[in-house]
Formats: sequence, structure tokens, C-alpha cells
Amino acid sequence: MSRSDDELLDDIAAAITSIHSHLQHGPISVESVMDAVAMRLLEIGEAVKALSAGTPTRRPNTSDWISLGYGAAHDHRDRAQSARLDAA
Repeated sequence: MSRSDDELLDDIAAAITSIHSHLQHGPISVESVMDAVAMRLLEIGEAVKALSAGTPTRRPNTSDWISLGYGAAHDHRDRAQSARLDAA
């Protein structure tokens, strides 16, 4: 069952709130904080991918962080792939 755009936007907002909370436990250089933030960025990326195509147009105040979600998800994927290759 697919989620509505409103539910997905709520998911994104909750993930952003969680990121802020995680960063209260230490800098991003702390592995557990980095892992927690990375997981939330993946959640944001997945939610952004599931949004209807016109959502940024219909909700212009969301376009900046939707773009951030796309970028963060792709950046994390690229870094994870690079780390796997380095470990091999």
C-alpha cells in the first residue's frame, strides 16, 4: 500500500527532527551518530522518491529539502559503495 504525499512529507519532517536529535548526542564524526543520521537520510531519500511527481510544484516551500533528500540519498549511496570497494 502506497502512502499519500502528506504522509510522506510527515515522514520526512519526522526524519529531520530525528537528525537534529541525533546531533545533540555528539558530532557527526561519532560513528553511532553518523550511522543514525545516515539511516534518517536514507529514509528521507526513500520518501522523496515515493512523492508524486508534481509535489515540489504544488508545495514550493518543500522543494529545497526535497532536493536535499535526493542529493543526500545519492551521496550516501555513493559513499557506501566506495567504502565497500575499499574494504574488498
